[in-house]
Amino acid sequence: MSSVQISQGRKTETLEELTKKDCWVLFDTSVIMQPLGKGKNDLDFKQVEEKTYLVSENSKFIRQMAAYVKEKENFFIVSSFIDELSKGCGYRYKKGVNKRGSLKNRPLLKFCRALRDAEKERTKLINSFQENERIIKLGEKKEIYSIIYNKYQGILNEFGLTDTNIEFLLTGITLAMTSTPVILVSNKYGILRAGNKIVVGNYINEKDIRFFNRTDYFKFSPFDIDL
Repeated sequence: MSSVQISQGRKTETLEELTKKDCWVLFDTSVIMQPLGKGKNDLDFKQVEEKTYLVSENSKFIRQMAAYVKEKENFFIVSSFIDELSKGCGYRYKKGVNKRGSLKNRPLLKFCRALRDAEKERTKLINSFQENERIIKLGEKKEIYSIIYNKYQGILNEFGLTDTNIEFLLTGITLAMTSTPVILVSNKYGILRAGNKIVVGNYINEKDIRFFNRTDYFKFSPFDIDL
């Protein structure tokens, strides 16, 4: 039975190393919004200092990514990335903080500032993708996209993928099927599992499409696709 697995024998890649790949690198919003797979619920159980560190380090990552995009490296997104990332990172602790109390609680105030800075960095990243035309437009390839969507709608529903997830995955698969090698970077296992089934079903060569997820602040691990 085919499956997507974290590769044990292949080394991780840094963000900079991804820029050197001879292919397009397509990022899912989960890589930004859920750094290292940590969403709102995970952060709720951490101390405020630990939360601050995670958010601050993620801001550094976003800032560096924006710089690579400005240099017109091989980083791309799909159009729905913009709307989803604009909504924020998903954990809004500022709403639960009393302003007067936060002034007396220095760690909490520092955390709120980290959240504010993170929001600014996300906005700069969005602007960088837009200004440097790093948003994929399929054009005439949209017909192939539609064929894949109609053929594999059952698989997409099986893994509960959102519209943004689907656009990200099928855009990457469309590129791979039309002679544009691509790396898909996501921290959502549903995308990876659905992608594996579709890739195997279409006999797409591994050199044309690869899957990575973000495992550290600037590191990414490859996933193996059983063909």
